[in-house]
Amino acid sequence: MAKHMFLSDEWLTAVEALVADRAPHAAGAPDLVMDVVVTDTPFGELRYFHVGSDAGAPLWGHGPAERADITVTTSYDIAKDMFLTGDAQTPMQAFFTGKLTLQGDVTKLIAASAGGAAVLGGSADLAAELRAITE
Repeated sequence: MAKHMFLSDEWLTAVEALVADRAPHAAGAPDLVMDVVVTDTPFGELRYFHVGSDAGAPLWGHGPAERADITVTTSYDIAKDMFLTGDAQTPMQAFFTGKLTLQGDVTKLIAASAGGAAVLGGSADLAAELRAITE
């Protein structure tokens, strides 16, 4: 399996394929679409992608979503840790220390999280798959 630099165009394309393969197994996922804005990237620019679930179908793609419930902004290092570990503590700690900001329907994010959904970073299984394709 080819490995790509986190958030490179090749990596984002590979992740889209992984998420699409998981689609039949995503039943019960909360309706929550998040735009993710990543700062301080090694690419010299902000990187934008979206992640979430819409009507039970998983979403992950380049650029902002057509309709996002919430926008998450954080640094490259925190985003990498957040999406590659699947650890729900990473975004919480980043938020409480001001290293992650949220804009939009925060109550929807809280409700999805309270229901046990791994909404930031996906599941531990997806995180393992992401680590396998990341340099």
